[in-house]
Amino acid sequence: MRARTLLNLGLISGSVAMGALLWLDRPAEPKTETLTPLRGEQIERIRITTPDQPTIDLARTDTGWRLDAPVTARADQATVNQVLRLASTASKRRMAAGQVELGRLGLLEPVAEVQFDDAPAIQLGGSEAVKGFRYAQVGRDIHLINEPNMQALGGDYSDLISRRLLPPDARITRLTLPERQLSPNQQGGWNIEPATDAASADAAQRTVDLWEHTQAMWAGPAGDAPAPETVVIETADHGRFTFGVVAREPQLQLRREDLGVVFQVGANRAAPLLEMTHAGASSLKNQPDVELTPADE
Repeated sequence: MRARTLLNLGLISGSVAMGALLWLDRPAEPKTETLTPLRGEQIERIRITTPDQPTIDLARTDTGWRLDAPVTARADQATVNQVLRLASTASKRRMAAGQVELGRLGLLEPVAEVQFDDAPAIQLGGSEAVKGFRYAQVGRDIHLINEPNMQALGGDYSDLISRRLLPPDARITRLTLPERQLSPNQQGGWNIEPATDAASADAAQRTVDLWEHTQAMWAGPAGDAPAPETVVIETADHGRFTFGVVAREPQLQLRREDLGVVFQVGANRAAPLLEMTHAGASSLKNQPDVELTPADE
């Protein structure tokens, strides 16, 4: 019995050793080819060029990504991450540009060109009809790739602007609403002008806190609709911000003329932000900073 056990162990050991040798002799698996050798965390600069749209320049800073052109503004980090993924997108198939008609692939007039740092630019053409893959050209090579986030790459810079109404570290020193002005008093609270019984010190502080924390649901091009009301915010470290109130319903629309965008905020924020009217007595600290869904109509 002992001899048989030793024999079986020997056979198993020999099989394992043989398997290891066969594994070592196998050819190496081909590495996945990507559009560039860069990874998102390595990239410092992005340039997006699209037909009939201003060039978009983005730069990484110590506090996150910023737009440098066509306007100077904080960028939405999640949307920039969608753009960064393009650099390391896998190529499903590669062919030389001379083997295909570029016009048939939409690459004679690309829908977008994206450059990461000093890497060769990525030109995005049309979509493949069967599986919806996108054609991309890098240098003299044509690649077939999964569809990227074309909204982020579509040339509308408003999609890349941060949705926070104010910088995360902004501290309001004066707030001028359509019918009220708040300025700091010596007790650490706020003077309210004109004063009313309905405008309490608590309501003033909650209004200031809300302006400092609110994030829009999305941003879009400013358009030319009139803004009959204005909000002016002065901050300690970031200067003055002016918002034109384009509409209160079905969404609160706040336009930044200097950025050329309109922030869309849930209509349920209109009264708290503009009129200092706050439902309930719970602290703002227990409320979400981000407006996730539109207000119920």
